[in-house]
Amino acid sequence: LARDWGVTSFKFHLHTQRGPELFGTWEAQKKGGHFGFDDGTVYLAMEAVAALGAPGIISIHPENWGISRALKERFQRAGYQETRAWDEHSPHMGEAGHVRLYAYYARLLGCPLYIQHVSTPETVREIEIARSDGATIVGQTGAHYLTLDHDTYRINVPLRDRDTIAALWRLLAVSDPSCVGSDHVCHTAPPEQMRTGNVWADISGFASRVEAMLPMMLSEGVNKGRISLERLVEVCCANTARAFGLYPRKGSLEVGADADVVLVDLQRTERIRPEMILSSAGWSAWEGWEVTGWPVLTMLRGRVASRWPAGVPRAEILGEPRGCYLARKVGHARYPLDPVEAPAQAIA
Repeated sequence: LARDWGVTSFKFHLHTQRGPELFGTWEAQKKGGHFGFDDGTVYLAMEAVAALGAPGIISIHPENWGISRALKERFQRAGYQETRAWDEHSPHMGEAGHVRLYAYYARLLGCPLYIQHVSTPETVREIEIARSDGATIVGQTGAHYLTLDHDTYRINVPLRDRDTIAALWRLLAVSDPSCVGSDHVCHTAPPEQMRTGNVWADISGFASRVEAMLPMMLSEGVNKGRISLERLVEVCCANTARAFGLYPRKGSLEVGADADVVLVDLQRTERIRPEMILSSAGWSAWEGWEVTGWPVLTMLRGRVASRWPAGVPRAEILGEPRGCYLARKVGHARYPLDPVEAPAQAIA
């Protein structure tokens, strides 16, 4: 994959290390071919990615399914089925503990590590410890972990309580997590089908996260004084591009980079409504939220791809789809930019 297709990043859903218990029952396994795996598989992958060199990286979803299984059985016996039970059955220690363990393996093997879905201060602490011990490690959170609490929806890793959310904002402003991603999924089931009143019977996840990401980071982050606009650009754009070997073609406005630009109106206030949603899901977990700070124009490689004038119910998509796959270059920590051809490519 790395040699022929430029795929240099690989993700492990550690909460699916369940072997026969999971096989054939998890929807993502049916669609995507996920299978039960163990630490031997992770070891071999880390060894192989370390041998690739930059920008090879392993990404993990840290969530200890064994602890979650034991607590789920305890809560079910007690009749505890509220939405927040999903947070409590997958505690902070399960997430942070996975980071400690796999960061140790990654450091010994010389494999860079990207931590998906950082949702607790304990996890941030483990990232800092691992880095001080010599690991190459990056932490990522999402706008949903910074805005929605554990009474909202069931999701992996879980949404947390309000005190944890406040602590995560404080950490994001100054150190780690150093990246924010959308963690987008697209469930086509309506919300009333996903939420049953019994969290153990609910469907994990919710849709339209990519559409909410920037408005939430602007409204709840920048405009509420939790992070600066410069820090938003770092964690949402530049740092992620660096982590995956796409900088400076992505995440930068330097000469030769792709002219990807989003214009935002920091004073514009909108209430999130279903008719705004472009995702095929057609609904958002943030419906009804009034947010201040709104993207009004998006440019992709120098051409306007969408715009959202005031008073228009949803974004206008302009032109044919022009997204393209970017194959990474093994052996290049920075995405190579040809000094002659790159500016012309940016203009085109």
